[in-house]
Amino acid sequence: MRITDILKKHKRNRESRADTAVSAKDSIKSCFNTDYPPRIDIPAGNYDYIHPKVLLAYYGSNPITITLMYGSVENAQALISRLEKCFNDPSEDRRVESALEVYRYTWSRYAQGKMTPAQVKDSLQRILHYRKRELNRCIDIALEYIDERRKPMSERKPRQNPFEILVKENAEKNRAVQYNYMSDPEYGLVPSKPIFVKGYGNDRNYMARLRAKNGDYLHFNRLGSFQVDGIAGAVDKYSVKVPLRTFHTHIYICIYGTENSNITPVGFTFCY
Repeated sequence: MRITDILKKHKRNRESRADTAVSAKDSIKSCFNTDYPPRIDIPAGNYDYIHPKVLLAYYGSNPITITLMYGSVENAQALISRLEKCFNDPSEDRRVESALEVYRYTWSRYAQGKMTPAQVKDSLQRILHYRKRELNRCIDIALEYIDERRKPMSERKPRQNPFEILVKENAEKNRAVQYNYMSDPEYGLVPSKPIFVKGYGNDRNYMARLRAKNGDYLHFNRLGSFQVDGIAGAVDKYSVKVPLRTFHTHIYICIYGTENSNITPVGFTFCY
């Protein structure tokens, strides 16, 4: 079974199962069926935050080589999360695939070979057809990671959560726009004017405090996320309705803010 087929099946598994307790690890394992390679043994742990392509690259290849390239699977995810941001492709799968490809080529030439950083860049620019600026930035991060792994443990930089880094970077980019629409009647009700909160989890906290104008409780459900021009990071779309009433609307929230909003959209209030 090809990796692309496994990924498609994994995506269908995740979308079709309402039980969120099903882990990414179990979903990927089930994709192999009887063809599941016996040499692949995914250790116990929560891998839901790890991209399936990273898991497949990590456990679907020669384990010794991949461990030398990345370290642990968590290291692999942290690295690929940094590398994929170098590419502007709207598809996360394609960004991750590009990041894996660039790192694999960089590692084989720099860590295994005897090329200098300049020679690595020159070599990859000839064989990989990405924008030069994106490619060079990606190679720089890969080289930095390889050099860091060569140091003794006592000299290495402390690890940072890649998602926290992403939240902080995008929040700084959104600083100029997050306060622009707070007095706008469409605030929070259209994708281009979302409610900003600070980090993952605060979107749920915001929605849990929200009530209809008359104080009625709300039922809300996250429908998904998407990119909006002028806003760094994804905007989440929530379906909102009042039980036993016909009232129904959508609210848009972006978790990439510098602080939590205390402003409600028109027609809503907070429960304090």
